[in-house]
Amino acid sequence: MIKWKLLRAFSAFPSDETKKILEEYLVKSRAPALRWEAARSLAQTGTQHCLTILEKARNEEKNSLVKRMIDLSMAKLKKQNKEFRSTPGTKVHETCSLLGISSLDRKAPSEVGQ
Repeated sequence: MIKWKLLRAFSAFPSDETKKILEEYLVKSRAPALRWEAARSLAQTGTQHCLTILEKARNEEKNSLVKRMIDLSMAKLKKQNKEFRSTPGTKVHETCSLLGISSLDRKAPSEVGQ
């Protein structure tokens, strides 16, 4: 129970150390409830790197409920990236508008260099 609570709390701390801990639990934990919570918490951090972690874990996951949470988490991250690029007032949206191109065709800052 304590491990589960800690994994849940990590969703509020998007540091690299936190992501490494969540990734380790997602990939190595034998407890489906901990893998489920690790997937949910990774989605809360909202980074492109987390999407990559979730995609890799989904391919290896055997538990259907954990796999479903990974799918939901990936969908949430993809939606957040799309909303960021299309939200007026963000630097990406303003720059794209000045250049006369759709911000949806541009990569989010977390995707640059990938």
